[in-house]
Amino acid sequence: MIEGFSKAHIQVNTLGTAVQFYTKIMGLQLAHYDETWPIAFLWIGENKKAMLGLWEHPENLQKRYFAFRCSKDFILESANTFLQERELKA
Repeated sequence: MIEGFSKAHIQVNTLGTAVQFYTKIMGLQLAHYDETWPIAFLWIGENKKAMLGLWEHPENLQKRYFAFRCSKDFILESANTFLQERELKA
């Protein structure tokens, strides 16, 4: 039985741009950044229980789908404003 979310790893075209998006726009906290690989890991939510790994891979990028869990109240009352303020929804 699935009880939560632990981690996901995704490929990104440009690591720096992706880190800026997930930290500045989506509000995730940077846990580790390594330009020599190049990879970055970001904490998802509180208590550092989940992590998003970003791997720079500019060629043959494989797109992935993943979803973050949000409270029902946030979705119903705040999600549209959150997205509009960050210019992610028309």
